[in-house]
Amino acid sequence: MTWKSALILLTVLFLGITIGVLGTGFFINKHVQENFAPLRKPQGLAKHMVHNILKANPDNIDTLLKTIRPYLKERDSLRKKHLKGHFEIITAMEQDLQPLLNEEQKRRLEIFNRRLRRIMSGEIPPPPPPSSSHRQHFNRKRPFRQNLK
Repeated sequence: MTWKSALILLTVLFLGITIGVLGTGFFINKHVQENFAPLRKPQGLAKHMVHNILKANPDNIDTLLKTIRPYLKERDSLRKKHLKGHFEIITAMEQDLQPLLNEEQKRRLEIFNRRLRRIMSGEIPPPPPPSSSHRQHFNRKRPFRQNLK
């Protein structure tokens, strides 16, 4: 095998791995958005439980929804209280850090906290975990991604 053949083989192998990793990440992110985002809302979870999990009869759906909704409203209020506690912790941490940071660090912390608040409120999906190194080099220009360089 000549060096040209080896180079072509390695290039094709590298491109295949890259396309496979990036494509899998894209489809998984799309799947999570389509399937789990509606479940965060009380009505979405209620409909999912009645139609997909319980597979209720059409005549039984209204009764089941009336029974499920109060629990899901309680779950939603508990989630909001939980998020409020997180926001209070983030705000306290930010206030303690302010005197220790320079202007660039303050700007970066503000960008991070703004993004974190949007993620925790469910406004945007969370970023991939840090272990997903293939995503660090692949910027899909999402509106919530900001260049921190």
